[in-house]
Amino acid sequence: MSKRLSRWVSRVKQVGPRKGPAIIAIVGNGTAKTLAAKMLREILKEDGWKVTCLLADELDNKLDATDELLNFVTSSKRARAEYAIVDITDDLIPQLSKKTPITMAVMAPISFEKPDAHADVDEQIEARFRLFDNEPRYIVLGRDDKWYENFDEFMASEIKICYGKDAAANVRIENVKAYKKGTEVHLVLDGAERLEVATYDTDKLSDYAMAVAASAASLLDVDPDVIQEGIANHEP
Repeated sequence: MSKRLSRWVSRVKQVGPRKGPAIIAIVGNGTAKTLAAKMLREILKEDGWKVTCLLADELDNKLDATDELLNFVTSSKRARAEYAIVDITDDLIPQLSKKTPITMAVMAPISFEKPDAHADVDEQIEARFRLFDNEPRYIVLGRDDKWYENFDEFMASEIKICYGKDAAANVRIENVKAYKKGTEVHLVLDGAERLEVATYDTDKLSDYAMAVAASAASLLDVDPDVIQEGIANHEP
């Protein structure tokens, strides 16, 4: 049996039978969560999985955003997707949490320098609590965030990890190099394995976005080489 097939069989046994795709919900502020969602999509595609992805900008200013979200979940099931990534806005978290179980809840970097329209900081944090409150199978948190300790109180049914530049991060960001045409960073996985990743994206939080995507992928048993290639496949 090939290494790839062996990993696939192992993961199917781990995940077990389910009626639809594993839902990965990513919350946060600004461009970082959308960028992380796009990178994670490319990583999982590179790993050979069928992936669907709904980005927040596809829901902006839509009166029927809730219907759009639920239609996405339904269409992902019909398409037999194995993973469905949702770059979710705060107001839609309750609807998603009620309608379908969340396999992985991911917190992209939080910044309230420019709070989302029509919501204060307390309301946004309270909305995000709901995503983590039902013990998703996996949780990914930002160790550098001001609100880390608040979210760290929530439990995952299996594994919870964090990313960031803090020495205690499970996926640690080191040696960030920002260029005119991209960003390069070294990630330290579980304090041991070093992974060099790079993207042509020049967003100021692209280093964190790469760490978010790598953290989520590592929980899904994706090989580091595939993570590296998937991130590189992302086109800004």
